[in-house]
Amino acid sequence: NDLSETHVTIRTVGFLFFDAKGSLWIGTFNGLYRFDGKAVYKFTEKDGVPDSLFYSAMQDQSGAIWISSGDGLLKWDGTKFTTIDRSADPMLRYVHVSYADPDGSIWIGTQDGLAILRNGKFETYTKKDGLPDNAVWAIVQDKQGDHWIGTEGGLSKFQDGKFTNYDKSNGLAENIVNTLRFDQHDVLWIGTEGGLSRFYNGKIESISAKNGLPKDSVWALHEDDEENLWVGIN
Repeated sequence: NDLSETHVTIRTVGFLFFDAKGSLWIGTFNGLYRFDGKAVYKFTEKDGVPDSLFYSAMQDQSGAIWISSGDGLLKWDGTKFTTIDRSADPMLRYVHVSYADPDGSIWIGTQDGLAILRNGKFETYTKKDGLPDNAVWAIVQDKQGDHWIGTEGGLSKFQDGKFTNYDKSNGLAENIVNTLRFDQHDVLWIGTEGGLSRFYNGKIESISAKNGLPKDSVWALHEDDEENLWVGIN
């Protein structure tokens, strides 16, 4: 069966994600779905899933799936959902993205800053701590173990507890960063509202609709097995 044969109408899609078992998770702006190859199932409040906007998903080393939503961060352990306790920090109310560090910590990008869940406790960072902007939309990690954060105020590298920030004055296509991806050569690709940027050897280069892109707003990046970079634009 394919999606059309299930008679499910899915409109605005926030993310598509394949888990380790091959199921397709579909986050939309009006619900969360999973397609197991035979049928589409919509999760509801009976499953512990709010009727919300769903932005992204990832799977950690234990196999748990983390879902970022407009109503917080959800964790699927294979049998049930739990919502990460938002009373621990108001920052966790509106979550855009999460990232599983190999050290077991979970990095969480929210509308109000960056949170790190480490050993059951939260560390939080905002503009007051050096972030270029509180709205965090993307988190990736380089081969050296440093984290790169995409915000609505630019790009930031988090190393040894400090932020180093980059924006249009450093060559970034636009300060609003939507997505980040390292390719197989450890080149950082940066999708922004003003085009596509590349960070390599300490230098940022950018292209936009003025010199090659069909449109400026870049929301998705993917590298295939032949090292081609696919760019999703809006």
